[in-house]
Amino acid sequence: MIAAAIIFGLLGLVAGQNRLVYYCGFENDLCGLSGNENAWLRYNQKTPSFNTGPALAYAGSYFVYFESSDPNYQSSLNLPLSLTLPANISTSAVRLQFALYAYGSSIKSFNVLIYDNSGVLLTNDQILNSQIQMDSFSPWTIINKTYTFSSIVRTVEFIVNAEKWLADVAIDDLSIYAIGCGTCSINGLCQNTTNGQQCVCRNGYVGDGYTCLPNCLSPCDPIKATCVVSMGVASCQCLPQYGSGSGLASAGNSSCSINMCGSTQCSPYADCVMDSGVPVCKCRPGFVCGANCVTQGLCSNRATCSVVNGLETCICGMEYFGDGLNAPGSTGCKSKCDLLNCGLYGRCVLNSSYAATCQCNDNFMNNGTYCVDINECLTPGWCRGANTYCSNSFGGFSCECMNNFAPDMQTSGRNRSCSINQQCALGKTCDCNNIISPITVPPISFFNNVNDANQNIARQFLDIWSSQNVKLYCKMAKCNLKMLEELIANITAYTSQTNVMMNNANMAIMVVRDFINCNPYEMLDPAWWSLYKKLNDQLITFKQVSIDLDMKVILLKQESARCEEVNSNWFRRALEWFSPVQY
Repeated sequence: MIAAAIIFGLLGLVAGQNRLVYYCGFENDLCGLSGNENAWLRYNQKTPSFNTGPALAYAGSYFVYFESSDPNYQSSLNLPLSLTLPANISTSAVRLQFALYAYGSSIKSFNVLIYDNSGVLLTNDQILNSQIQMDSFSPWTIINKTYTFSSIVRTVEFIVNAEKWLADVAIDDLSIYAIGCGTCSINGLCQNTTNGQQCVCRNGYVGDGYTCLPNCLSPCDPIKATCVVSMGVASCQCLPQYGSGSGLASAGNSSCSINMCGSTQCSPYADCVMDSGVPVCKCRPGFVCGANCVTQGLCSNRATCSVVNGLETCICGMEYFGDGLNAPGSTGCKSKCDLLNCGLYGRCVLNSSYAATCQCNDNFMNNGTYCVDINECLTPGWCRGANTYCSNSFGGFSCECMNNFAPDMQTSGRNRSCSINQQCALGKTCDCNNIISPITVPPISFFNNVNDANQNIARQFLDIWSSQNVKLYCKMAKCNLKMLEELIANITAYTSQTNVMMNNANMAIMVVRDFINCNPYEMLDPAWWSLYKKLNDQLITFKQVSIDLDMKVILLKQESARCEEVNSNWFRRALEWFSPVQY
């Protein structure tokens, strides 16, 4: 696998003899990198390939890495990513500094190649010959190399060579420094300053030291004129709205003719100019005149564009908040529900005033902080039917028959009623001789501990998949859909185990219930009634655990859907806003 990057820019100076001519942290874009778009990727998560690449960026959130999966590593010589310095950077000595992450058993080498203006190779420096990091969470390695040649440096390549797909090598925080002044303008000179050696323009010229243009020797009128260079000669020139004249500040009020626009008043974002002898208002660069926006793609798809005081402004819809812009680093328009955390048992809704509020699910209520289960049984007379009592459950309730009463099958819910049943104590009509007999029922000691261990295990499931842990896993996943799918699969497996426990408890309840039903009430050991209640309590625990785990699966599926939208929006924005750095 071979990788190379084209990067260019002039961003500033550093102390000493080094002059920063390029820097990229990859936070907003690729900073002008060119290469095969399927091989070199800007990323902010764990690289997808197993046992290779970093989990986090060196600085900030993003880095650039080579995706070594087949067929990339097989055709690595055809996948260069190279850096070409602009023509105004003329230096024969450079210093490269960047963070490198080389984790993957297939890595064979990482090289830096430098070429001159004619494409002649000046150096092929091998930085490493195997992986450096041993996992995806180790510290990055800082590379700091200085190169000095007899000819001008023009192109730099970063080369990674691998024999198979386990070689996702990453680069971050890339800086390139020119050592010394390089080639200054003919009208400039190299000077030692507190910021190191740098080119500065001679007296009478202005510029960055590499390009120096003549400057007007006599000051121009600061309001009516500007300094213009034509054919290498600098002179003061009156602005269009002020007619003609010397434009010199020393001429005072007569430097340019009177304001020909007269009483014409323009907005603060426009200037008055003469068009065929008629004064008109011309908007300044970056502004539009009129009521309609003209800039394409300025606003996100959830915002509308309006012209306010001559400035295009993006306004989010009533149900959203943000700056409305469709640009890297902007907030765009986000749902107001993103500001709320309604928990597992609630959902966010917008009222008629588009204010976001939490609405609890059925059979839950808001305790002022989050949604909790409503204990309907605390309400006197909740069960309306005769001979019934209320049994609360997580997220619901049931109206049960009292001892020695059987349910009326024509009633249900809160209106369930029960009538006396001389034969079956727990509400089941049965043929006791055919269904069950005391001889075939295990002793009470068999049932007492039948599900105790399982009940404790089920409670441990809630500790393992607590709301806090699930949120932490979501944060660690950073919209990695594969990791989210694994989390969903794991919780689903725990839910299946809980359901098996719940079915076993239910079967034990049926056996005990049938035994109680088929024996005279006055002859039953009271311990059987205690056992029946105990098994019912265990069944409620399993139901509560199952419901809680199901809600966490729903939460993760919602997070997965949100991540799919985020990834889709990032790719669309990258296509719309990506452009090379300008000089």
